[in-house]
This record gives sequence, C-alpha cells and structure tokens, in this order.
Amino acid sequence: MEPIPKPLLRRLVLTFLVGIGCFFTGLVFFLHQKDISFFTLSILLFAGSAIKALLLGLQSKRKTTRSVLVFPTGSISGLQKASRLVSPRSCPKQC
Repeated sequence: MEPIPKPLLRRLVLTFLVGIGCFFTGLVFFLHQKDISFFTLSILLFAGSAIKALLLGLQSKRKTTRSVLVFPTGSISGLQKASRLVSPRSCPKQC
C-alpha cells in the first residue's frame, strides 16, 4: 500500500483535529455554563469532521483523488488549440 500524499494527510489530520477541538470546547462550556445547545452543536460538528476525515482516508485508499495539472507558462495556448480541434462546433453531426 502506498503512503497517503502529504497534502491529503495534512488535510485529514487538520479536519479531525478541528472536530476534536470543537468537541472539547463544547464540553468545557457544557461543564462550566451548562450550555446544552452549544454542546449539541459541537458534537454535530465533531461528527461531521470525523465523517469527512474518514471519507478522505477512504478516498486515499481507493486512490480516487483528482490530480491537478500544472502547465508551465506559455503552454495554455497549445491547450486552447487542442480544445478547438475537439470543439462540438467542428465535430460532424454523427459525433
């Protein structure tokens, strides 16, 4: 199994840490102020971030991450020429 790419791993860890931070902040406010609504919202936020972190982890295992292509300066014109070749206007009706 290949290791998780660093940007994806960083996003996964930070997403989970934000959720844990929200949960513990809500817990402290609940114990100190008896604020059940804030605690409930922090639990929901923690659950959402945990689910998002889990989905990011599964996405990296399945290798369904999208690759971002970075073109060097000046190559966009070549890409525009290629897109003109396959534009729907230049395609015959049977395409």
